[in-house]
Amino acid sequence: MEDKFGSPHLLIHRREILNILVDKARDLKVSLKLDSRVVHIDFLSRKVATVSGEMFTADLFIGADGERSFCRSKILGRPDVPHPTGKLVYRFTLDQNAVRKNPEVSHIVDSSPITCWIGPRSHVVAYELPSDGIFNVSLTCPDPIEERIQFGPRNADLTKMKGFFAKWNPVFLKLLDLATDAKYWTLLQLPEENRFWVDDKTQSMVLIGDAAHAMTPYLAQGASQSIEDAALLGLLFPKDVTESTVARRLSLFCDIRQPRSLLARARAQEVGNVLELNDGPAQRERDSRMHQNILNEGFPNPYADPVLQNWLYAYDMPSDLATARKCAGQV
Repeated sequence: MEDKFGSPHLLIHRREILNILVDKARDLKVSLKLDSRVVHIDFLSRKVATVSGEMFTADLFIGADGERSFCRSKILGRPDVPHPTGKLVYRFTLDQNAVRKNPEVSHIVDSSPITCWIGPRSHVVAYELPSDGIFNVSLTCPDPIEERIQFGPRNADLTKMKGFFAKWNPVFLKLLDLATDAKYWTLLQLPEENRFWVDDKTQSMVLIGDAAHAMTPYLAQGASQSIEDAALLGLLFPKDVTESTVARRLSLFCDIRQPRSLLARARAQEVGNVLELNDGPAQRERDSRMHQNILNEGFPNPYADPVLQNWLYAYDMPSDLATARKCAGQV
């Protein structure tokens, strides 16, 4: 990856990403306020109020409040909540050294930075997070309770988790036997893609990240697309921006980010469908292509698909912005 794209492919815990962002914000003298959930937005007066009663006024607000976004519902003028996908996600972690020292599973770590097991309507991903000293295992499977919505992780019943995967790959079962506790939550998805990212009357708020384009995790692009959003806003809004150009800049932001992020969202779901095929002709064709290992467009392993790789990792945002500006008129 580093030879091809000039940067390494890193596995990093979300806590580390948050710490990096927080440290940079503090370096830039950004005032950070915790426990400040927004409960009221007035677009006309350009004011927001938090649960603590504080009121803030700004020329432009960025709604980055995740898949359950209050800001998105206000822009749409109606509640817009994620729906259940019918899937559960389990997650457990193991001590990295314990995995490496166990002769029955140590080769999982040594053979590849990421290991994936796939099966009907289910799949498992396992990988190291070296800086944390942990080995992370994420399992996706059908939810036995229809239409369940559960926000946030809860303690899992290990017997139920292990029971579902009881007939899976023997090496994976050895890994599963090492689990002493796990968390679980329902996998949610917005019912349809949303292309309304800006308050169209006042242009006083723009959505980014999961608030704009929440996606399933099968392509590992949720955080990446969010950071791309933020990077483009940084390019579009230097310190000398005038109020008269804000609407045009926000329009340009949407013109650039919506095609890419919403395609990433669709591709993530496609990858999930391929990974979790039920047994049958399509599953046998997928497995045959994997065994042949001819790396071409549409290869079932998305991280080895050269066309998808290039689209994801060779993206040149400044060039994209320059082209869009030329087409739309300089702002």
